[in-house]
Amino acid sequence: MRADTDSGSVEGWLRQEDLDAWVVPRKSFEPASRQQVYGLACRLVSRSVSSHEEPSSDRFAVSWRMCRALRGQCIVVSLRLLLTGPTGFLGRNLLDLLGRSAPDVEVHAFSRSADIPKPWKGSVTAHQVDLFDPVAVARAVEAASCTHLCHMGWIGAESSNRLVSPENTQWVEASKYLFERFTEQGGGRIVQVGSCIEYGNGIDSAQNEDSPLNSDTAYGRAKADVSRAVLDGFGDEVTAAVARVFFCYGRHEQSERLVPAIITSLLAGEPLDLTEGRQRRDYLDGRDVASALFAILSSDAEGAFNVGSGESVEVRRVAEILSDTIGGRELLRFGARAEGIDTAKEILADTSRIRSVIGWSPSMSLEDGLSDTIDWWRDQLSRDPDNLTKVRSS
Repeated sequence: MRADTDSGSVEGWLRQEDLDAWVVPRKSFEPASRQQVYGLACRLVSRSVSSHEEPSSDRFAVSWRMCRALRGQCIVVSLRLLLTGPTGFLGRNLLDLLGRSAPDVEVHAFSRSADIPKPWKGSVTAHQVDLFDPVAVARAVEAASCTHLCHMGWIGAESSNRLVSPENTQWVEASKYLFERFTEQGGGRIVQVGSCIEYGNGIDSAQNEDSPLNSDTAYGRAKADVSRAVLDGFGDEVTAAVARVFFCYGRHEQSERLVPAIITSLLAGEPLDLTEGRQRRDYLDGRDVASALFAILSSDAEGAFNVGSGESVEVRRVAEILSDTIGGRELLRFGARAEGIDTAKEILADTSRIRSVIGWSPSMSLEDGLSDTIDWWRDQLSRDPDNLTKVRSS
């Protein structure tokens, strides 16, 4: 099968509706017809990474070769991604995915820390930037000169007061300023990483992207404010989307979070106090979240997209799956802890829009994802068994 750089030749094996649907931001690319094919090739490759392997089928392999062949014939030779929050849970998973499956993406990582984790392959340029410092942000954005922005920087998930912290308001202003500087320097695609908490805690049913944003927490309201700013748009020259991530777990998650806390307690043979865990939540492995973000980034689709599994499970069941694999279910003391502020009986993502518009769907079951997470933590603890604060990544 030949991957010709002429769009007319490609239409013989790529569906016309795909060619029409997957166009990367038009501002940065000429000629348009050739860049449409390039954008489609990138999109098809992004579909293949949901298996977390190099493209293998004929369709994906040809698309991969097309990406490489067409790069030299476009004004923008590669996707240049400005990534905030690279040292966090989802940031590390996205870097891992890009390094493994999209090494041609040029990443500029903005973080307060100079210690940017390197993915397995590819190029990551670290920018030590405090996003609350407008002068530093303006300089760094101009220096990076990126085509795409994935904004996931915020208060760390390990912070005990993240939901109520007044710092959330600062993040709203910092985010809007970042968007302004990015678009002024010529950026063409923005993806804001939001949260299901934006919807609030009062809807005990599947939430779609049209559900009202009625969060009763400072965190949820602030995230919603940034989402509205993104969805208001930035003119015809920029495409923008919001990825509302539901509950996630997996490699690189902070040790204080629920799944790592259960795993490390069971591995250590120590009891752990839990709530009754009867509330139902929509869980997704961090690697699947990363593939969803990359799929949204690779498209020019606008609007909000729920990122979840589309299925809910009792939180108690998550703990039981972990204990069934590791052993020690008697160590899980259900009901020993009072319920927190997260009181909704069910929080579930309606994922029909991301499936139909983006063409993305999860690649792994809850059981498989949790099994991989256990293996990852076993490996981390074998390297540093005495200091859990250092086992987020090596």
